[in-house]
Amino acid sequence: MTQDEMIEMARQAQMPFYWRTGEITYLDKLKAFAKLVAQHEREACAKLADKYMERWTAEAIRARGQA
Repeated sequence: MTQDEMIEMARQAQMPFYWRTGEITYLDKLKAFAKLVAQHEREACAKLADKYMERWTAEAIRARGQA
């Protein structure tokens, strides 16, 4: 996810912003949160792949977090 995509989603979610600049408040914290959510979702997908698909699929999903 790019920073621009993250900012757009934050605006859609009506996250707080600096009234003078219009920039999202605590963007660094938002980025850290987005990273944790992505890691959690990746692992959930990989666990399903472990259970229902071939092993290399789960490894490929987990590897996306290494990039």
